[in-house]
Amino acid sequence: FHHEYVSNKNTHSLLRHKVLNEHKLHERGRLFVRLPEEIEWIHTPDEDLYELSDSQPPWHHVDINYTLPNENIVFESFSYDVEFSNDVSNDVNLYLCLFGGNMNTGHFYGGLQTNVGCPANLGQCQVSPDFGLIFSRWGPCESADVEASPGSFRECATYEGAFASVRRHLHWKKGKYTVILEKVSEDDNGTWVRYRVRVEDGSFVTVGKLLFRGEKPLRLGRWMYSFIEIYGAKKVYVSDVLPIFKMTLSKMKINGTDIEPATSVSYWKESPLYADVYKELGRTDWHIVVHFGAPFFVSEYPVMRLYS
Repeated sequence: FHHEYVSNKNTHSLLRHKVLNEHKLHERGRLFVRLPEEIEWIHTPDEDLYELSDSQPPWHHVDINYTLPNENIVFESFSYDVEFSNDVSNDVNLYLCLFGGNMNTGHFYGGLQTNVGCPANLGQCQVSPDFGLIFSRWGPCESADVEASPGSFRECATYEGAFASVRRHLHWKKGKYTVILEKVSEDDNGTWVRYRVRVEDGSFVTVGKLLFRGEKPLRLGRWMYSFIEIYGAKKVYVSDVLPIFKMTLSKMKINGTDIEPATSVSYWKESPLYADVYKELGRTDWHIVVHFGAPFFVSEYPVMRLYS
């Protein structure tokens, strides 16, 4: 694994580095390591809070990047488990993007939000924000490319670039969920992909389907990602109390087969360092743990950072 620290103020280049001292893998709290000569040290959390004290969301806190075993996999299904160790507040607009990538030429992403809604001024729907699920695809924003399940709603717009999206309210909280993308049908225009979630009692909550245009069979790109973001609309400062939670991602499957993707973690300089990402020592399965909501965390289990 490796760790990246990213700045997009002047360029979109990545500064990549590896841990220099092996013993630091077992330190508690956030691990800071020396970067190339142009940046001597990463900020400490206190320095980060001071520098960003006047900044406002969106804050893109962390990216978790996955490299799948093969290029252009014929896509049938994708799934993995996400488990929350505590309830999560919706005092701020939190987006837990659990999956993102490319299928054919369509870039997609989705997951959970604390305040899923649909602005009335778009003239499509008026839905008050609440906990929910979201699945979006960049590209043509035709309503014919979205099929919302009963109880769900859709949005096709261009205010963040052209996108088509299907959404549904679900009060997700402490517990285990399985997020599932699956191919359900093909037509002359492309392939329909459905997003649904299995909740703790074993039942399924279906959000809806998006059309991915282009060649058939539908193919999944090799690179996928997750991210955590506090998005705009609500005024939030770095000194505010953010929702604190622990989230574990595990059992990633492609077409029903367990995989162990190569994984890296990226942090953005323009966002407060509120995410701590690691693996638990003693676990041999593929998994990632995310602690979020405060500059430091003291883990209840011994951990190995993803920076080696």
